[in-house]
Amino acid sequence: MTVKEYEQLIGNKLVTAYNDEDMAAVMPTFKGADQTLESNKFSSAERKDFWEEVRKVVDSGKLLLRKQANSALILLMQTIEKEIAARTGKAQ
Repeated sequence: MTVKEYEQLIGNKLVTAYNDEDMAAVMPTFKGADQTLESNKFSSAERKDFWEEVRKVVDSGKLLLRKQANSALILLMQTIEKEIAARTGKAQ
C-alpha cells in the first residue's frame, strides 16, 4: 500500500466514523495510524504531511449533512427557537 492509499484509508475511516456517529471508532483510528507511522519510521515532517493529507480527505465533502441535523447543537438551537416562539406568541 502506498502512503497516498493509506492517507485515503485513514481519512475514509474517520469520515465513516463521523457519518456513523461512532465516537468509539475515532481514537483507535488515530492510534493505529500513529503506530503505523512510527513503525515505518516516518519523520516528524512526514507525519505532519500525512495528517494534512488525511485532513483533506476528511474535508473533501463526504460528510453526511443529514447527520449534522441530528447533532446536539442543532437540537439545542431548535429547542431555543421553540421556547422563544412559545414566549413571543409566534408558534412554530
